[in-house]
Amino acid sequence: MFCRLGQGGYGFVVHCRKKSTGMDYAMKIQLKVGMVETFYDDVSRVVQEKEAIASVSHPFIISMDYAFQTQSLAMIVMELGGSGSLKEALRDRVGHRMTEDEVRFYSAEIFLALAHIHRLGMIYRDLKPANVILNNDGHIKLVDLGGII
Repeated sequence: MFCRLGQGGYGFVVHCRKKSTGMDYAMKIQLKVGMVETFYDDVSRVVQEKEAIASVSHPFIISMDYAFQTQSLAMIVMELGGSGSLKEALRDRVGHRMTEDEVRFYSAEIFLALAHIHRLGMIYRDLKPANVILNNDGHIKLVDLGGII
């Protein structure tokens, strides 16, 4: 079962299910060629996102279950956020607006996630509504940690 959840500069993210467990995941599939061409001057950045996700453990940041690669692809298998992104939630609202209480709630959770990343000595450089996923329980998850330095 594959369903495209998003697309980025080097690849895309799909909803998939592990056959042996029946668990649902988000799998980020990236073309190695694209990453190496972009970061030719610093190849270490190719594995940066995987290492960032693996080292950051927080309730409001996406977690990685495992990663693997083929000759041409790098895959990161992460938990699945169930209710779409903050961008989609805003798009679907009348007037593209949220209530003040919703803004306070989501802002507080985003702040806590960013504060945790900063305490670890890292900087999250790609904060935008498309990179804030809403879980079925109403809480947020920051995704796309490739921009962390």
